[in-house]
Amino acid sequence: ELHAADHRPEGEEVHLMTTKVIFLTTPGAGSWVVPDDWNSLNNIIECIGGGANGGLAGGGGAAYSKKSNLALTPGASIAYRVGEADGGDTAFNGSTVATSSCGAKGGTLPTGGQASSGVGDIKFSGGNGGAAATSRGGGGGAAGPHGAGAAGGAGSPSGGIPNGGGGGGAADGGSAGAAGGNDPGGAGGNNRLGAGGGAGGFPGGGAGSTGGGGGGGSSIDSGGNGGAGEVLWTSTLGATAGPGGGGGAAGSSGGGVAGSGGLYGAGGGGGSSPGTGKQGIIIITYITNASKTRSYIIG
Repeated sequence: ELHAADHRPEGEEVHLMTTKVIFLTTPGAGSWVVPDDWNSLNNIIECIGGGANGGLAGGGGAAYSKKSNLALTPGASIAYRVGEADGGDTAFNGSTVATSSCGAKGGTLPTGGQASSGVGDIKFSGGNGGAAATSRGGGGGAAGPHGAGAAGGAGSPSGGIPNGGGGGGAADGGSAGAAGGNDPGGAGGNNRLGAGGGAGGFPGGGAGSTGGGGGGGSSIDSGGNGGAGEVLWTSTLGATAGPGGGGGAAGSSGGGVAGSGGLYGAGGGGGSSPGTGKQGIIIITYITNASKTRSYIIG
């Protein structure tokens, strides 16, 4: 949009630049064609791996990596991989993290994806899953641009007594999930803004929100699901995304089901019926190349 305040002389050619945001979300290997208006001097690539499924311990959350101003050739086909649920790695401009220009490790059981194994200018680790004891551990939160994912809470260590599960860890610089107690379960960690953690369950754990962790379930009940991420990115097509909070653990007895991690990259809670981790994502943001955008003549 042109404004009179620009005070450009009549007859001057003006190139309008815009910001474009693209999500790559189909899990597994793929290829992406570099657009004609790609700007190698003004772009950001961000990667989040896949979160691990829970077991008796909580699943680890995925790592985050960021690469700025990646030089690519318009029209070139770029290999990438979006980390699958249950710990898949995410990589851009390469089929593996090791061969990529930007790559983030998926979580494992129970360790979060490690920043040290990623590729990028800025890297953060995913949160560890909580350890199992008499009751089960909460899932780890996914890392994001503001910091590491937080750890899930450990299961209660009280031998032989039915106890609540650990709460899920929050995403992106949030707080850790609380350990399970002798009912209710541990509360989920709050997000980086100090909110969003699900309540410890009695009977069932509360779901997290905006990247907070799910609450752990009571001794005989289910854990809460981790919160879908705080909205940090909005694509040009209107989709939204953010790093997710870890799932809450189920209690130590009965048929409770652990909570799943929140989109994207969070670990599932631990339990006899474990929670599932969530897939990764690639976010491509760039300012369009002025020489390739549509031109207008003033006057």
